Amino acid sequence: MTLRDEFFKYPFLDRTQVVIKHKDAFYDWVKAECDFEWKRREGDDSTIYLLEGTDYPDQYEKILKERYKQIFGRELHSFMRDDDKWPKDMSWEKFNEFFEYSIISGAIDLEPDMELLDEEFFEDPPKHIVAQLHLPVLKGSMKNITDFLYEEQANLFQNNTGETSVAHQIAIELGEYLGKYGYDVDMEYTGMTKEESESIKKSLNLNSGNTDKAIYPDIIVHKRGNNGNNLLAVEIRIEGHGRPADREYDMKKLEAYCKEMGYGYGVFLEFGADGIVEEIWVKKGKRV
Repeated sequence: MTLRDEFFKYPFLDRTQVVIKHKDAFYDWVKAECDFEWKRREGDDSTIYLLEGTDYPDQYEKILKERYKQIFGRELHSFMRDDDKWPKDMSWEKFNEFFEYSIISGAIDLEPDMELLDEEFFEDPPKHIVAQLHLPVLKGSMKNITDFLYEEQANLFQNNTGETSVAHQIAIELGEYLGKYGYDVDMEYTGMTKEESESIKKSLNLNSGNTDKAIYPDIIVHKRGNNGNNLLAVEIRIEGHGRPADREYDMKKLEAYCKEMGYGYGVFLEFGADGIVEEIWVKKGKRV
């Protein structure tokens, strides 16, 4: 194998890399708030965050501004687990007071077989921040869940069980897998509110002529009380139940949830007696 061939066997990560370094103001806050004796060490003040990839450098700061609060929370959490003691001001201006940043485009993963997630960070997730999980993690979690259910609860799919019963079991397992990352898992959730706590109906434009109809996916993975952390919407179908038009309606719901309500991903799952009949994922309103 030539050196050129060796290079191209490693995956290119299409991510915008943000290198965060702590400023003196951040360390002043650490000394004032943390209850342990701490001494600043050379090289312990940098973290790299991987954000959405782009080919346009003029988009870098826009991408960072969309995610800076999550970075802010992660850096605070690394020193102070009690998020009640975090600064009340977590504005973009405060972020720049605490951190300096540089931005790099793209990365090559020379260890593609090694685990990327640090499980220890999520043992005590802060209330104000959740992990941003990407499609491979979600697909892997869903495969583990469906494999487990077909192995351990096969009768769930063989006795003409309704979609609600299957969705209930999926939701339980999703809670086990994703709860440690700071997410809540709900079925047909109706608790979305505006900042002033006024309940609002989840109405979507499905090109059906009725935009006032309330729409609730079978399962959602989100952070209750925070509409900025909507991760996954799930629609469940049982093979042989309903009409073909119902399936297409479910897909339109997922696409609309991603486009209009800020969900990162959607997935349509059709279950047969012996295994998954169809699995379709949606990202940014498009099927992938």
